[in-house]
Amino acid sequence: MITIIFVVLFLIACLVNFLLFKNIKNKNGIIERQNVAIEKASQNMKHLVNYSDIISNIEKDHKEIYIQIKEAKTDEEVNNIIRNVIDINNKHVHND
Repeated sequence: MITIIFVVLFLIACLVNFLLFKNIKNKNGIIERQNVAIEKASQNMKHLVNYSDIISNIEKDHKEIYIQIKEAKTDEEVNNIIRNVIDINNKHVHND
């Protein structure tokens, strides 16, 4: 009789361990998927910050060029400014 009780208790303990192991494995899978999602979100934020900086620089350059053209006294000065902008843009295109 005692042997049967020990066998039943052993089987119950094995079942509990199996269920706990399965539960931990499921939670680890959930945590792993969340970590992947967080990493992707972090990469997206880095790209957004980078693009924001690029746009900010473009707007700053646009204002500076506008002021330079506005202050230019001759058509030749305006043409030089435009040529310089085109050269800078071409260098950026070829470097990317």
